[in-house]
This record gives sequence, C-alpha cells and structure tokens, in this order.
Amino acid sequence: MPNTWLEVDLDVIEANTQAVRALIGGGVQLFAVVKADGFGHGAPPVARAALRGGASALAVAYLDEALRLRGEGITSRIIVLTPGPTDGIRAAQNQRLEVVLGDPEHARAVGEVAARTPVALRVHAKVDTGLGRYGVLAEQFPELLQQIAGQPALRLVGVCSHTARGADPGETQKQLTQFLQAASAAPSGIARHFANSAATATLPAARLEAVRVGAFLYGLTLGLPSELLPAVRPALAWRARLVHVKRIPTGHPVGYGSLFRAERETTVGLVAVGYAHGYPYQLSNRSVAIAGGRRVPVIGSVCMDMLSLDLTDVPPAKVGDTVTLLGAQGAVHITAEELAEKAQTIPYDIVTGLPSHLRREYTGKAAAR
Repeated sequence: MPNTWLEVDLDVIEANTQAVRALIGGGVQLFAVVKADGFGHGAPPVARAALRGGASALAVAYLDEALRLRGEGITSRIIVLTPGPTDGIRAAQNQRLEVVLGDPEHARAVGEVAARTPVALRVHAKVDTGLGRYGVLAEQFPELLQQIAGQPALRLVGVCSHTARGADPGETQKQLTQFLQAASAAPSGIARHFANSAATATLPAARLEAVRVGAFLYGLTLGLPSELLPAVRPALAWRARLVHVKRIPTGHPVGYGSLFRAERETTVGLVAVGYAHGYPYQLSNRSVAIAGGRRVPVIGSVCMDMLSLDLTDVPPAKVGDTVTLLGAQGAVHITAEELAEKAQTIPYDIVTGLPSHLRREYTGKAAAR
C-alpha cells in the first residue's frame, strides 16, 4: 500500500479536450501538448484521452518524448517543438514525426540528413515574434522558408510562433499581427499555429488554422476569467496517507528551523511526502491540505520526504487515513493555481514537478479501454 499516489481521471482529460474543441470550432485543428510527461499526468494515457476527445495531433518538446509515444503504439501526428541534433532526424522520418525548424542553417543541415532517406520529413517553420526563444526574427523568416523550400527532403506543413503574454490580449494581438505579416511569405494552404491555451481563450483571432493547447487539457485555468474559459476541470488529485498522529503541547515546535510553534495543544499528522516528491519547499508553513473533509494547515517546514499537518480541528484522525494535497476531496478542493500562488510560482511548475517515481493511478471509463 503506497504512502502517496496520484489519481488521473482520463475521462476528465477527454472531456476537457472536447470542451476546447467546442470553444475553437470544427474548422480549427487542436494540437494537444503532452510534453513534460503530459504535464506530469503521464503522457501516453493522456495522449490517448486527448485524441479520443478530438485532438488533431500531439505536440511534445523533444524527440525522445515522441519516440516514447510511438513505442506505446500511438500512431497519430506528433509534432516535436524543440530543435535537436541532426542525428535524430532519421528516427523522426522513420516514425513519421514532424519537427519545428527555426534557423536556416539548422534547416539546411536537417535537409541534408533527411535526403539520405526516401521518406520526406514534415516540418514547421518558426518565427520569433517577441518571446525571444527559438525561431528566426521576422526579417529572417523568408530566408528560413527559402532554405526549407530548397531542400527536396523537407515538406513544409506549418508555420508557427508563440505568444509571450497569452493572458494579455493587447500584447498578444501585437505579436499576432507580426506573425501574420511574416506568415504571408509562406505558400498558401500551410497551417498557421500561434495560440497557446491562454491566447486561445483571450483572443479568438489568434486561433487561425490550429492552436497548441496544453494547460486546458489538464484543467489548469491559469487565473483567467471564467467567462473566457472552456468548461474544463482538473484531472489530477494527489493523495497521501497519514503515517503518524500525535498531540503536542502549547509552545512545542514543528519542523526544521522551528517555523511553527503550537499556540495551543495541537494534533499533528505526519505525511510521508516532501520536496523529493515534488511538494515545493516554498509551501512550508503556508500551504493547506484536505483531511476529514476540511482544509487543514501545512505546519512547519516541508522536509525532503515528510510534511506535517495541523489536524486539531478535524474529526479524530488515525494512521492510514487519506489526505489530499492537490485536487478534490468531496466538495473541498485545492487547485494547482492555489498552490502556485502560495509557493510564488506558476501552476505549470506544480504539476510538471511531480516526479516519475510517484505512482499514478488512472481512473474513469477511459482507463479501462
């Protein structure tokens, strides 16, 4: 019996994907982003659920993520978003993957390698419109397109960029305008994709022929106004069992550094979870969990493999009782957005920080398929 585990409801992933499909309409392709092991939820099962929900293709950061999905028997389109060494190009061709190119010299090198195999490599050309990461600047975009066009082994299927401030429609519109100007140099009929989850919600004009959505598939709402959001809900819950319960007297400290001192006689519950399990140290003495159907404080410092809860105001607790660190327990819930705010980080950091050694249990009708 594990001391801690994750529950991922694949039916929720599927329903969230359907909700995004309903938001963007049938004429827009949905590229489901399942990088970082499906945002910590588990990439292969999440990918299957997203495809059942209507995703047109999958998107990952790295080649090895795409090869893992192929190894799991997933045959859909997969787009590799981040450049890698050219020694992976043959594997990409053999597995019918699509890659994003954002540098003319790299495109030339990729084309030369791809020419050694009879299968054409499907590619997307990327322009940097303000994020400052991968992609050529707008004035260099025609050169990138020309380099791709001059490589017989490369087949251009998309042009793309990425918003820096998707929750700000004004700033996103500025980037979108620049992207559309750059993309006008591409051949007609090429799919344009620019919007992430936030931009998909805040700026409908940014949806174009395709969107790349990750956060919404997992029920992350990013603090956006509810009236802009698709009807999504969190798919993940993090459970743990109490491994020790005791009473401490008034004035007794808890945890390294004595960050907490009991102001009354206190019932302390110990959970075998810490920052080695992905629970941020920054949540020391400031976070909450759910026990006995109520929100309870995390007290003292988060240790490498332990954290403490104040259980004084909940029904009598005992070793083996289940507590919830993230997600819902009955009508009470804790969101990744809430934990991120308390830890002074972003919700992506919370869910993608959940290590692979945490046991994941998949639920819902989809889990049995």
